[in-house]
Amino acid sequence: MSTSTVTILRPLWIGLFALAIGLGTACSKTPPPTSKPQHVENAGPRAVELDARQMRAAGIEVVTVARTRPLRQVELTGSAAYDETRTARISSRISGRVLELLKDFGSSVRRGDAVCVLDSPELGEAQAEYLSRLAEYRVVKQSADRARRLVEKKAISQGEFLQREGALRRAEAALAFAENRLHLFDMSEREIRHLGQSLRDGTSLHGIVSPELAVRSPMTGTVTRLEVARGEVVDRLQTLVVISDLTRLWAWLDVYEKDLAGIRKGQTVRIVAEAIPTETFDGKIDFIGEVEPQTRAARVRVRLTNPNGRLLPGMFVRATVSVPAAKEALTVPREAVQKVEGRAVVFREKSPGRFQPVPVTVSRTFDGQLEIAEGLDEGDRIAARGAFTLKGELLKDELGEEE
Repeated sequence: MSTSTVTILRPLWIGLFALAIGLGTACSKTPPPTSKPQHVENAGPRAVELDARQMRAAGIEVVTVARTRPLRQVELTGSAAYDETRTARISSRISGRVLELLKDFGSSVRRGDAVCVLDSPELGEAQAEYLSRLAEYRVVKQSADRARRLVEKKAISQGEFLQREGALRRAEAALAFAENRLHLFDMSEREIRHLGQSLRDGTSLHGIVSPELAVRSPMTGTVTRLEVARGEVVDRLQTLVVISDLTRLWAWLDVYEKDLAGIRKGQTVRIVAEAIPTETFDGKIDFIGEVEPQTRAARVRVRLTNPNGRLLPGMFVRATVSVPAAKEALTVPREAVQKVEGRAVVFREKSPGRFQPVPVTVSRTFDGQLEIAEGLDEGDRIAARGAFTLKGELLKDELGEEE
């Protein structure tokens, strides 16, 4: 190659060499590595901080999350009924005819009040027998007292004295039998004593004997049923009037077999009647019956207090009873869970006065408690009360940052 040719090509080689160096440098430059974001606790909503004064003002209460057997609400239905232990079916031990009904439906009755009057010939005969025995006793007693004085003076023999004493004992027994018969016919001690005091020497029994019997209430309550009418002839032990204490009632509830495991005697039950939904009645379970094969439910009895008498027997009622869950669960108070941006959030205490919002998953609802499936661990401390205030502070801080 001639010198002139080399001279011509030299600029071209230099240019190509510079181009090659430039391309190599460009190819060797790689983009900088993309930094992968680290998962830090503060990546989400930041913590809310309150001082001691703000904590007190907000009423914030912190509790420790623990596993417990929470209470679940079991809804039951049934009906109210008379308390049979506070109900009296009044009858008479003697037959007769109803002369007068002294009480009507809904009448208040005190113990010992007369509810009706019967006319009974059998009672008249029993009173005449009693008065006859009483008169006989008085005569025999006078004779025995006189014999006692005479025997002391040896004016009569000992045998005659004993004979008169024996007659007195027989008269006493006969009088006691006649008096007990009147008691069996529901005459009171006062009425019998008054009847005996009416007997005077020379008095006709016709003016003393009265076949009228006042049937009295054995308890205080309200007349709920009248089983007879005026003028009706009734037999002994036939129900005349029913009286109940309406301040105490029963509620019979149907409990299905699947819920029976949590039902116990002594449990408190809250009852609402459909007829008066604004009032609630509290009672306690005192009897659990057997399971009926047809319905697979047991009848459960609840004793209720009904001070105003507004709950009436026969009313349909709904009941709520709190039953322990079958197994333990991680629960928090319902008030502790708040909604933030559509998610359930609990405020976990990181340090005194500093709370971190933690998203949680709620699985089941119990009586005032929520079961947490994810987001919390046993032993975490959370705001049980005042969580709504913490939520407000959190949203206020986020709005301030956006501005």
